[in-house]
Amino acid sequence: MNLSHTLGVALALGSGLLAQGPAFTSPGALPGRTNNSLPFGTGTPLTHQQVHSASSFTAPGPALITDLSMDVSVSSTSASIDVELFMADAPHGADAISSVYANNVVPGTEVRVFSRRQVVLPPAGSAWSFAFPLDTPYSWNGGHLTWRADIYGNNQGNQSQRFALVCYRDAGSSSSRTNGCQSALGTARAGHWNQVPSLGGTLQCNGESHVAGVALPATLTMGLSNTQWGSLALPVDLGVIGAPGCLITNDIVAQVPTTTLADPTGSVSLSFTVPNTPAIAGQPFHTQYLFLQPGANALGIFTSGGVDNAIGKPPEISRVYGPIGGAPWTTQKQFGIAIGLN
Repeated sequence: MNLSHTLGVALALGSGLLAQGPAFTSPGALPGRTNNSLPFGTGTPLTHQQVHSASSFTAPGPALITDLSMDVSVSSTSASIDVELFMADAPHGADAISSVYANNVVPGTEVRVFSRRQVVLPPAGSAWSFAFPLDTPYSWNGGHLTWRADIYGNNQGNQSQRFALVCYRDAGSSSSRTNGCQSALGTARAGHWNQVPSLGGTLQCNGESHVAGVALPATLTMGLSNTQWGSLALPVDLGVIGAPGCLITNDIVAQVPTTTLADPTGSVSLSFTVPNTPAIAGQPFHTQYLFLQPGANALGIFTSGGVDNAIGKPPEISRVYGPIGGAPWTTQKQFGIAIGLN
């Protein structure tokens, strides 16, 4: 089933310098945000290199880079790390990253921008608070950029620390917002959850009626708002018309009819191909399953909870890491630490 006629339709309708924020960030805010302790929280000596596609930056270069910053998401440590940083032009974008560090560097462009020394891991809280003022500014030409951190250990015996940075990965986002209600003939409240991809992937919308052994008519609804449906404030309580505890949670711009399986949980799943349309990346949309069953309540309709979603966009950041001066190396495409540049 192609999402262009469902989700596509729905979405179409609808310190001084550092304190001011970085001049350039990579990537911009996207679904797929996550946290990761690599490379500074693990304690294990390692090299960590990232490649940022030119198109991943929020503003185009060129620029003279004097500060590299990262956004701390988790920190409950006062450890210091032994670290140095390098920066270079990259010969390719993030999707073509090599597991060999040297292959990600344009020969003759790499500069040690931050000399090796002890750096205290900062607390979480202020945005872009993990800042490295560069000893040697880097002249970025506005193209693909790579940077590398060599971490030789920490002052806690190289033990791992509770320290994580904001990262982005190739995925969308999905979160449940309300509970479903239960059919009088069911065993639990109806459920709903999604697997949300980035552009070009497959959106999977899952549900459970918790009415065992019966194939029930069901409808997946999609909307652009979870606060207003015409003149009605959302969610709409269906208790007043015979469905106590059941809510309508979106403005129902699109509907997809289906049927549950006659299995122990009354499961249902619909899949959609997400168009590779940049305009829909990051735009919120909302989903819910409605189930029809005489005897479920006076109305004959019961509902899953509502789920809030956003289609992702590949962050155009990839990374490779491994032992300092040796192999094996681990490569992760379309996953990496968000950075800010000034």
